[in-house]
Amino acid sequence: MKTTTKLTTLSLGLALPFCIVSCKDAEKKVADAADAAAENLSSVTELPTDAKGIATAVITQMDEIADCLAKVTDLESAKAAIPDLEKIGAVMSKLREKGDALGGDKIMDEAIEQNPEMKAKFGGFEKKMMGTITKLKTTSPEAAEFLLEKLATIMGE
Repeated sequence: MKTTTKLTTLSLGLALPFCIVSCKDAEKKVADAADAAAENLSSVTELPTDAKGIATAVITQMDEIADCLAKVTDLESAKAAIPDLEKIGAVMSKLREKGDALGGDKIMDEAIEQNPEMKAKFGGFEKKMMGTITKLKTTSPEAAEFLLEKLATIMGE
């Protein structure tokens, strides 16, 4: 399955039960947040230009999302996680653009498939994120709902 398709499926699968966008100018707010966050990129300071480098950077960003979500225990900590998630979302957006310029999902998928370590990390992220969200839905449903809505917006889903 394509990397972007997996990310989209994962994000939408988690977010659809909870997503209710109540803001008429949500697109503008997302664009403003992405611009602001792009000025202060997370762990990726220089974006790679080759498929393997982009795939590696995407996996790094996905790990950062999972780590950020793992710290969330309630609505207050969910709200506190948003600035970091916005930074990661801005990086992911730029990586998506770079990947699309190289040939999109097909090229990224090939880079991941050719590297077993990368493939394992990608699978590990999915498990880690699903576990965190599932646990959060039980311990703090309002935090899970808030985060899933924000993640869908931040990740452009």
